[in-house]
Amino acid sequence: MSQEEALEKYNAMLEQGQQQLEAEEYEEAAATFSEAITASGGASGPGYIGRATARKELKEYAKAQEDLKNFRQYNQSRDPAMLAAASNLSGEIYLEMGALGDALADFEEAVESDSNNPLYQFNLGKVYALAGAPDQGRKALDKWIEAGVDDPEKNAEAYRLRAQTYAQSGKFEDANADIQAALAIDDKDYEVYALQGMIAAIQEDWAAGAEAYRKAIENYEPEEDSDLPYVEGQLQRAAMLEEAAKESEDPEEQRRLFQEKLDESQRLLDALPDRPQLAAAKASALFSRGVAERQLGDLASAVGSFTEAIDLNPGLAQAYFRRGICFFHMGEERMAIDDFDKAASIDFATPHSALWKGRVYAQLGEYYEALKSYAQALAVSDRYTDAYVNRGLVYVQLGEYERAIADFNDAIRLQPTNGQHYYFRGVAYALQGKHDKAVKSLATAVDFDDQLAPAYLKLADELDAIGRSDVAADFRARGNELSNQVSQ
Repeated sequence: MSQEEALEKYNAMLEQGQQQLEAEEYEEAAATFSEAITASGGASGPGYIGRATARKELKEYAKAQEDLKNFRQYNQSRDPAMLAAASNLSGEIYLEMGALGDALADFEEAVESDSNNPLYQFNLGKVYALAGAPDQGRKALDKWIEAGVDDPEKNAEAYRLRAQTYAQSGKFEDANADIQAALAIDDKDYEVYALQGMIAAIQEDWAAGAEAYRKAIENYEPEEDSDLPYVEGQLQRAAMLEEAAKESEDPEEQRRLFQEKLDESQRLLDALPDRPQLAAAKASALFSRGVAERQLGDLASAVGSFTEAIDLNPGLAQAYFRRGICFFHMGEERMAIDDFDKAASIDFATPHSALWKGRVYAQLGEYYEALKSYAQALAVSDRYTDAYVNRGLVYVQLGEYERAIADFNDAIRLQPTNGQHYYFRGVAYALQGKHDKAVKSLATAVDFDDQLAPAYLKLADELDAIGRSDVAADFRARGNELSNQVSQ
């Protein structure tokens, strides 16, 4: 065979391999490019890149990277375009493997070799966005979008990724504009709705977040050969329904939202395959269901859900904590204390378990144990207002009014506009017989909270005590009026 014939055959192999790549015949393409490499004596730059591309699609990542290493070794021409293509391909392989740092280095090299290639800018912008570098990511994605490439799939992804960079920078209006641009191209992309939900959550618009995640779940399609539901999306939606319920002041609306949370959690449980490796996901779903059951008043079912969650994930501190609250409301105080202790032993960085343990001891009349628990909570966080307030109330029960007042003062310093703290301090002053101080503290309480009926009534009593019965009558009337409104 003449040299000219050999070259013609070699070029035909490269063309055939490229056609097989375009037809997604990756096994055949890899074989064809292997023939081309052999025919070239192992020095075919296009052959190595072609075979690496086929192997990437076959998820034979190590072999693909070996091909790219050989390309760099044998590509004697040092063609910048081919070097850029090889770097970009290597970056795409690393990106699929989740190695963002390696991918970033390769994409930067590709852009440095050919900054006018929109695809390289897209890939660079993508990895920057995923790595949490919004400014660099947005700059590269701008170049892809401005290039006007006719690629709807990548255009939609570019808008979504740029929306993510805007959100990372706190530019939510720009982020939402890009989300709408992405949806105009593809309104079935669950990731766009998930990003919309995340942005709503950052802005604490829980109802909008729950609705966005509903659409994400509706449009979610599992990867090929996967039978998993959209676990993260369903858990996120359930969490946002809970936050929306807490924010609502309408009891019926709260109940509806908690029921939705329960239903979403149950749908996830029903969809999860029964496999050991999914134990953590199932535990999270059970925990979510338990929270909803508790809020709906079904304490027994909630205890059951939390117990199942603990069985699957014994390290789930929140399940012990929430089960402890259920036991407390069921009158099982010792069971509650045990659960709070267990929760604190797992998650010793949060003070909530110690606070609740203190509440249980206080209800049992074991005030010194309650004081120890509140001290434990404050040792974790000396800015935990509830611990100061609750410890102050215990000191009131023990007749240690100066200590109680000191704790209420700490609470006031942390939350100076909370009328209830002034009310509690006023009660402590009154019990000391310091009626003038009590009047001042109680008057401040109603200044900050004009709906605090007990403060009006106590203020009236203290005004009577200092001979101001003429003024006391008005405060007592207002206090009784507010009390009647609450009881109706």
